[in-house]
Amino acid sequence: MTEELIKNQNKLMQFQCIQVLSDSNKDVDAWYNQMKAWITLYQITDEKEIFNNCKFKVIGKSIHCLNALVTKDVDNNIVYPSLEEIRDALLEFHDLYMDPEDIIDKLKNMAISTRGNIKEFNKEYKELYNKLDEDDRRCISVSDYLKSIFNKKEAWKGVKLAGKRISLAKAFSTAELIDEVENECGKRTSNSNGNSSYNQKFNSHNNKIFNNNDIKQICVVTYLYI
Repeated sequence: MTEELIKNQNKLMQFQCIQVLSDSNKDVDAWYNQMKAWITLYQITDEKEIFNNCKFKVIGKSIHCLNALVTKDVDNNIVYPSLEEIRDALLEFHDLYMDPEDIIDKLKNMAISTRGNIKEFNKEYKELYNKLDEDDRRCISVSDYLKSIFNKKEAWKGVKLAGKRISLAKAFSTAELIDEVENECGKRTSNSNGNSSYNQKFNSHNNKIFNNNDIKQICVVTYLYI
C-alpha cells in the first residue's frame, strides 16, 4: 500500500468523524472547528473542494443556505465562499450569529463571582473567544482575562505572577489549577478541624499563626513549584 493511498484513507476516515449539521444539530461552532482542523491538517486550499466537503456535512434546510452562497463574478466565473463565510451564514441562518464587536465587549465585561467555579467560567469564556477570527482574538489579552477573574483572588494572583507574556491558554489552565488546589486545600482544612475540645483549642491557637488564607496560599505555592 503506497504512502499516498494511506494518506487518502486517513483523510477520509477523519472526514467521516466530522459531525453533520442538521435541523436538530445546530452546533455550528463545533462543526466549524472540526472542519477547520481537517482542512488545515490536509492543507486544502481550493474553495470549491472546501465548499463541496462542507455540503457533505450539512443536511436539512441548512443546505439551501450554502447553495445561496455560490455566486458568479463579472466574467461569469463561479465564486465559492470561504469556510468562514459558510460558518457565518450558517450561524445567521440558525439565529446564532453574534457580531465580533459584541463578543469582544461581552468578553471584556465578563466577571466571575467570589463563589464561582473557574473551570465553568473558563468554558463559557472560551466558547465566546473561539467564535472570533484570529485577527479579532488579538483584541482580547491576558490583562482582560485578569480583570474578569479579579474576584477569585488566588487565581488572579497566580496568573498575575505568571506575567503578561503568557498565552491565554496558559492563563486559563493556571487559574483552573489554582482554583482546584485552593478548593481542595479548603476541604482538607475543614476536615482537619475536629469536634473535640482539644482540637478546638489546638486550632484556636494555630489560627493565631495561620489563618485559612495562609494555608491555602501555602498549598497553592507548594503545588505549583514543587
